[in-house]
Amino acid sequence: GPKSMLLPSEEEAIQKYLNAGGRVLIFLEPMGPDLKTLLAPWGVSPRNDLVLDERQNAGSPAAVAVTEFDSNHPTTKQLRLVILDGARSLNVSSVKGATAVHLMKTSKYSWGETDLKTSPARPGDKDARGPLTVAVAVTKELGAEPQQSSEVPQSKKVSRLVVVGNSSLPTNQGLQILGVDNLAFFSMLMNWLVEDEMLLDIPPKPSEEYSSPVVLTSAQRRFVVLVNWLGVPLCVLAAGIAVWWRRR
Repeated sequence: GPKSMLLPSEEEAIQKYLNAGGRVLIFLEPMGPDLKTLLAPWGVSPRNDLVLDERQNAGSPAAVAVTEFDSNHPTTKQLRLVILDGARSLNVSSVKGATAVHLMKTSKYSWGETDLKTSPARPGDKDARGPLTVAVAVTKELGAEPQQSSEVPQSKKVSRLVVVGNSSLPTNQGLQILGVDNLAFFSMLMNWLVEDEMLLDIPPKPSEEYSSPVVLTSAQRRFVVLVNWLGVPLCVLAAGIAVWWRRR
């Protein structure tokens, strides 16, 4: 995600590129630069919050487990579980000429925490309540390109913008989480942005077919440590004593 606000010239260049039929994918960090000036013409306004969910998470309230997806959009219709470790919510409004799709929403138990100094965190009056949108896709159809021959059908350019309120998903750590659809979601986003319809029709690998992580209890972890620290050296020592005893 962006570490600082964009310069006016940078925003102008990106806006010009989008308005010419460009494709842009933006990942935002919670409580970081929101790029509101750039995203406002597209109906997207990131909230300055951190999404927490005490019931539907992956070990901590900030590691939100998303299970609500748009069932019609090609990037999310086959997904079942995405983990967003640190996300901000997105407010989406209608804009003339643009079509917005809420790709992912958190559970009804989530909220957008705006006061990170208070512990433990609890929903406040200023906090947005779930379900909260954390990823949105916006398309805008532009005017038809002029054609030299009237016999050739005119084609319209389409701008595509995706905003995800999380910046850890496209990292190695985010994409390699086992048993979830993070990698499939990222791949589908890229295919959709470049209009690779053939790859969009290939379903992502089901979560249950992924290799499951090995989860050990405290007793099992102690046993593994003891075997490595004591078991292996004792075996070597016993083998040495056996060889010495045979050569006596």
